[in-house]
Amino acid sequence: MLDYKLLDALAAVITHGSFEKAAQVLSITQSAVSQRIKLLEQRIGRPLLIRTSPVKPSPIGRQLLRHAQQVQSLENQLMKNLSGDKTVSWQTVRLAVNADSLATWLPAVLQGLFNEGILTELTVDDQDVTTDYLKEGEVMGCLASSAKVVQGCRCDFLGNMEYIAVATPAFYQTFHSKPFSQIPTVHFGRQDELQNRFLKKYFQLEPGQFPAHVLPSVEAILQAARSGIAYGIVPRMQALPHLIDEELVEMTPGKSLSVPLYWHYWQLETAVLKKVSALMMREARKQLPCPEAPPEGQE
Repeated sequence: MLDYKLLDALAAVITHGSFEKAAQVLSITQSAVSQRIKLLEQRIGRPLLIRTSPVKPSPIGRQLLRHAQQVQSLENQLMKNLSGDKTVSWQTVRLAVNADSLATWLPAVLQGLFNEGILTELTVDDQDVTTDYLKEGEVMGCLASSAKVVQGCRCDFLGNMEYIAVATPAFYQTFHSKPFSQIPTVHFGRQDELQNRFLKKYFQLEPGQFPAHVLPSVEAILQAARSGIAYGIVPRMQALPHLIDEELVEMTPGKSLSVPLYWHYWQLETAVLKKVSALMMREARKQLPCPEAPPEGQE
């Protein structure tokens, strides 16, 4: 049987990235943390941590981290049920989400969770890589563009996010007749696959074949388009108010990119996870276009 005092030490080291910070969180010495990890590794018979900076879990360590988090979630639910306490008892869920969702429809989900006494700790990354955090046991759920199910988890289709290219009317008048290989755009990062897919699909351009600012912020991309220094590829729902008041126009009318969005989460059914899933599905149905889910690997 696993010693959960040892598991707590492992989870603290992985979550906070160092033995020193884990010791502070657990209110014990750094030496005590090291001893607990060493003892757990001896009992498991495998290394559980990769001693880099920050410290990372080994594959076995990731499995134990997920188990520890699931046990903690179940214990929180059990204690609440046994106590019969109806007052607010704050719980925290860790999720990995994409920046575009966070800037558009996801805040309504966070508001709903707050009303249920649930706090959120978010990791923000590209929707193509968020499942990595779920695989590594760092989060209990994520928003992703892939339908490939992570082992031990479930996957539900939420809907599609439609992306369009927008610019100011003046920028459009200046550049619309030029080839897109000469028109400045905005990258979220140098490996902005969304931008790359859009330009390859419609203009057969590869990365590096077009001028681009690099502004790693969803809000900054829209602001760059509004200020007239580039066109930006942004969610239609984010650009809609600016299109209505004619501050922005579509740079490529009739051309858009539809990206499917999926909710991946632990198979473990806890009250908290059920609430998160219900709110995700409800809000996605309200705000995201939701035709039939596309086959894996297709837009």
